[in-house]
Amino acid sequence: MNAAIRGKLISSNPFAELKSTVKGNPNRFYFVTEEEAQKVINACPNSEWRLIFALTRYGGLRMPSELTGLR
Repeated sequence: MNAAIRGKLISSNPFAELKSTVKGNPNRFYFVTEEEAQKVINACPNSEWRLIFALTRYGGLRMPSELTGLR
């Protein structure tokens, strides 16, 4: 919104008065180690699921939004 205001596309932010309910929770931050990732890959039922996990863990793709369009 700030970019639109600076670019004079809008005169003010229509959402300025709304409270944001999205907040980070540092207690939920967790890094999946290589060893843990390998355990998950080994537990996957087939090669398709191993690929899905590998693309999300190592490729950084979001599941399911970025994977569903892949062929």
